[in-house]
Formats: sequence, C-alpha cells, structure tokens
Amino acid sequence: MWKIVKSLVLIFFFLLALSYLVDVPRVLGSLSNVSLKSLFYVVLMYLVFYTISALSVVWVLGSFGFRLAFLDCLGVNQFSSLFNYIAPLRAGQFAVRSMLMWFISRVPLTVSSVVFLLLSVLSILVSCVWLVVAGLSVEKFKLFPMLTPWFVGVVFGMVVIFCFSIVVFRWVGWASSRAQALKEALIQVPIKVSLRCTLLFLFQVALSGLITATFMAGAGSSIALMDAILLSAIGNLTLVISITPGNLGAKELTYVGAAAILGVPEAPLLAVLVVDRLLQIVLSVAISGAFFMFNPSLLSKFRGAS
Repeated sequence: MWKIVKSLVLIFFFLLALSYLVDVPRVLGSLSNVSLKSLFYVVLMYLVFYTISALSVVWVLGSFGFRLAFLDCLGVNQFSSLFNYIAPLRAGQFAVRSMLMWFISRVPLTVSSVVFLLLSVLSILVSCVWLVVAGLSVEKFKLFPMLTPWFVGVVFGMVVIFCFSIVVFRWVGWASSRAQALKEALIQVPIKVSLRCTLLFLFQVALSGLITATFMAGAGSSIALMDAILLSAIGNLTLVISITPGNLGAKELTYVGAAAILGVPEAPLLAVLVVDRLLQIVLSVAISGAFFMFNPSLLSKFRGAS
C-alpha cells in the first residue's frame, strides 16, 4: 500500500512539472483537433504492434516446448499490460503474465521469467539501435558536431555494459538456486529465435514512430518520421527506469524534453500522448475482455489466486 502511495505522489509531481512546462489551454485545443481518421489508422497500427508482441512470446515459449495459441498470448500480453498501472517497474505486469501462463499451459515461473527478461532486453537493445540511427539522421543533432560523438559514446557505452552483463550472467554461477535456474533457462533460447524477435522489434519501434507521426498529423501538426522514431526509442528506454506505475508522467515529461530539442511543438505532442495512452488502455481492455470471454474458466482461477 505504501509503495502505491509513493508512486501516486511521484505521478503527481511529474504531472505538476508538466503543467508548468506546457500551455494547458493549447493542449486542450490540440486534443479537440485529433481526427477520427487518424484514430482509425492508429488503431490498425496498434493491432499490428500487439501482433508483434504476441508472436515474440509464442516463439520464445516454443523454445522450451510450451505451446500457447497466438490469441492466448495476445490476451495475456494485453491483460497483463493493464497491471503496469498498479505497480511500478513493470512488477504488476510480470506477476499477472506469469500467473496466466501457468493457468493456461502450466508454464513454470522460471520460463515465464526468461520470456519476460529476454524480450525486455531485446526491446531495450533495439531502442538503442534506433536511438543511434534516428539520432544521427535528425538535422537538429547534425547542427551540433560536438554532440554527435558524445551521443554515440553514451549509447555505445550502454551496449558494452549490457554485453558484459550478459557474459557475466552466462558464465558466472550465482548463489541463488532460482537465479541459477534462470540463467540455465536463458541459455536454452536459440540464437535464431532471438534474432527473429530482434527483427520484429526493429519494425515495432519504427511502427511506434509512425503511430506518433500519424497522430501528430491528425492533430494538425507535422513531425518528421525519424524525429518520431527517435522519440519512440527514447520513450522505450524510459521503461527501464519506470519509477511510476505505467510510467505515467515520467514518459510524458521525457517526450516533452526531447521534443523541445527537436523543435517539435509541445502542446500537440502532449495532446497526442494523452490520446495515445487512453487508446492503448481502451484497446487492452477490449482485447482482455474478449480473451476472458472465450476463456471463462481463467477468470475464476485468476480471482482465486489473487
């Protein structure tokens, strides 16, 4: 309970900071400008986005001999994502996803942990790649020659630290038996599966940027696709330090700060972020409802376990 209170306090301060950084009346005006046509296109793109996430889960689970139907993985993903808004650091999402995987196909906690860990790490790495590619393509960064080496150096350092961590994780034995089991399970995932998921995530981040660009166009403001991809990559990386439930406030503040560097107007961008978050929640609720409608026994099991 105390953790939830602290998270709510953090969200309040992030939103308070945003209220001082942006012109609220202009944000409300931009909200009214979002077109239904852009909403329709964004919904279609989000369905593709969620399909990619579900496919990656299907592939990694298949590496351990567990077979979950694509629609089951889609429902598990979207229902568990709603619990991001209950606990910070994606703890709620991980716990609910693990429970549902156990109910559906008796997937052990070790395997569900590997799935969650591997896909999260791949998503972070892909975001780092897009951060470099999009960052070096954006004219605003080219205007500052001294920034480019620093920018590349920071990202390269992150990748080196990650690779070193993987080496340690793979070859150094841990004292905890559960950690040891997790390490051994992670090694079982074929490189081919990891590469396939990486390619999917590369497309997914680009798709996320296209969603932002489409939303901005629907709100009467334009943004270059590479700028939008850069913002999406930065937004994905903020999930690593999502200290508030659902990264509420922190993500928006990060977007506004990055947009200021790129020269993107903050009012329509923040309006787009509000609509985007609400749309994701609505889609997740709808998909989750359909998921439990076709799996009525799961809801009773889930209630009993919680």
